[in-house]
Amino acid sequence: MNREDYAELLRYTRQLLREEGGTDLDDALVEERPRNENGEVSFNPLQQLLDYLEGLRNEVFWSSAQAARRTLDRLNQVGEHGDFRFTGIAVTLDEVDNATYGVPRLDLTGDGELDEIVSEIDELIALLREEM
Repeated sequence: MNREDYAELLRYTRQLLREEGGTDLDDALVEERPRNENGEVSFNPLQQLLDYLEGLRNEVFWSSAQAARRTLDRLNQVGEHGDFRFTGIAVTLDEVDNATYGVPRLDLTGDGELDEIVSEIDELIALLREEM
């Protein structure tokens, strides 16, 4: 692949994310790109693509079941709970938030399907790193 290919892949990835309702996330990923010691963003298209994918991977990870499992494991290791083990995390909403979101509670245990997406992004990042 060449510089133009990397730039096109970045444009395509951003477009897909935006089309799937991820406009705010795309904006944040672009705004929060890593900068060098002079505060400048890399002009290398491969590095820009890697930075974007790593940011996307991190955002997806925190909504995944894998992240929730790690948090639950930590909760279960801290303190003494007797025979009790944490198996999930949920937030019960008050009446105002219930009306706003249309649900009485939010399950924060994570989405198992996102684990596969994280894995696929990791594989893509590894392949692109081999090109550096």
